[in-house]
Amino acid sequence: MHPINRAAVVVRPKKPFLNWIQSMEEVPTRITDLWTSVYLTPADMDAMPAQVLRNCFTQIFEEQLEAWCNSEKDWPPKRDFSTFQKWLDAEVVDLVFDLSEQPIQHEE
Repeated sequence: MHPINRAAVVVRPKKPFLNWIQSMEEVPTRITDLWTSVYLTPADMDAMPAQVLRNCFTQIFEEQLEAWCNSEKDWPPKRDFSTFQKWLDAEVVDLVFDLSEQPIQHEE
């Protein structure tokens, strides 16, 4: 087991995000209840978790929205940090370990 030079942001939808998804299409609640995403960010041991999140929230928020809807015109018009926090639960994890001996592969 080896620590890697990344922090992780664990993201889960909150009620406003789920309401937005369901306003566009019928989504079984049981699927969205289990839905979780993890984003790796550069590790900065001097940064506080709130600062790590502020540095990457726009990219995460837009990726989450795009996963459900490609048309930006249907996204919420206000996509600031406050809206992000209302729509998504995000937790920063500062220690990330790689339990696999296999190299990490990136999709193109």
